[in-house]
Order: sequence, then C-alpha cells, then structure tokens
Amino acid sequence: MSRYYKIHQHGQCWHYVQLLDDRMPKAMQVINFLNPVPQIYFQEVDLTDAGSVIEYQALTDSATPIEESEYEQAFQRATQETFELYIEGKKQ
Repeated sequence: MSRYYKIHQHGQCWHYVQLLDDRMPKAMQVINFLNPVPQIYFQEVDLTDAGSVIEYQALTDSATPIEESEYEQAFQRATQETFELYIEGKKQ
C-alpha cells in the first residue's frame, strides 16, 4: 500500500511524495516542481540505516496527507512535457 503526501515549498509550489510501503525495500517517489523543468526522484529506503529511517518517518510528520488522485494529478502535470527523472540519485 502506498501513502501520499505533499510538502509546501513556497507560494503555490509543493513537492508531492508517494511512500511505497508495500515493497521491499521500501521506497519513495518525489515530484519536485521547484525548477523550471519538473523533476521526479525515486529512492529506495535502507531501513537498516538509522538516518534513512528518520528521513522516511519525518515525511509523515512534516507533510500533509493527500489522496492518491491528487498525487496522480501532480504526476500527470509533471510528465505532460519535458521532465527529469532521477533513480537512486542518478539522472536517467
């Protein structure tokens, strides 16, 4: 099962986050609208690393929960034209 969140950046700009709890290792996908070209990040989470666990859990503490449909709208907006994709920190 996935959980969905948004994190306020400034003005009307938000990051949108999908936490993929139903896979191992757990992972997150983040849609970033801060740059002129939207960026999508996919990152696996190492639950044996305390720092990664804290970062993963902090998202739920600091972000606003949203419905899957709101996340999907953000994903469609990000991918309708040019966007950048990063997997495990590497641009694809």
